[in-house]
Amino acid sequence: TLDMGADAIVRGFGRAFPVAVDARGSRVAVALGNEAAVFALPGGERISHAGAEREIVALALSPDGQHLLIAGPVDVTLWEVDTGTQLRRVLDSAAEALAFVDDGRAFVTAGRSETSLVPLFGAPRRIAAAARGLVALPNGRVALGRGAGEVEVVAFVSGEGVARFDAHVGSGRVRFSPDGARLAVGASVKSVGGWSGWQSGLARVTGVAFSPDGGRVALAGDELSLFDAATGAPLGTDPERSSVVDVAWLPDGRLIELLLAGIRVVDPDDFGSASELRVEGGV
Repeated sequence: TLDMGADAIVRGFGRAFPVAVDARGSRVAVALGNEAAVFALPGGERISHAGAEREIVALALSPDGQHLLIAGPVDVTLWEVDTGTQLRRVLDSAAEALAFVDDGRAFVTAGRSETSLVPLFGAPRRIAAAARGLVALPNGRVALGRGAGEVEVVAFVSGEGVARFDAHVGSGRVRFSPDGARLAVGASVKSVGGWSGWQSGLARVTGVAFSPDGGRVALAGDELSLFDAATGAPLGTDPERSSVVDVAWLPDGRLIELLLAGIRVVDPDDFGSASELRVEGGV
């Protein structure tokens, strides 16, 4: 059993990507190659294991942690977490991003052909054109990231476009704050309304995440750095020297860092408190 304490580094995956956390911060899913595993937090006990035909490119956990979506280059599948049972094959086409919406009663898939809204056990319905990035927003909206920095905000029930703008960042990572008021793109954070904002000055950004209250933003790259989301004031840097591939916030304010060598779960107010564990055999 994987013993992952409140502050831990889990190593042995080789490359841990992608990752998904449920809304309660009680479960985390990690994929490596064509396999995925779901672990309990904070204890780290393995709950279940799932597989795919090809390399997994995106994961999503339902808000209650009961369902796992897995996307690969040929299909999207829905799994029951507690039993590790595949419930259905949702799409027979590729998807690059996934998000649960409507309190877990439905989800949105984004891929190179189209963006679809799918009831948990219903048929998919096209709601927008192709997209390569996706994030769920408040008030029944999703933000879709496309090539050349284009971002579109869509009402997922009607498919009606709410806003469209050019983030001017090429293929940078795009994330919205929980209230949808701020947009982080690559090394920049901007206000959606007035487009005022700030630049972090970081040379390489591979992951972006807002804190649950929207007050802080974490930027991953050669290291992990924290900033005040409104002003851009630096709030600290994790001294861990391994490259940070991606980052996610837990509801309790802790951070999950995806390193090239595994996963690190830390308190952003005390980076030095993390301990390290070794895991044999990957996910």
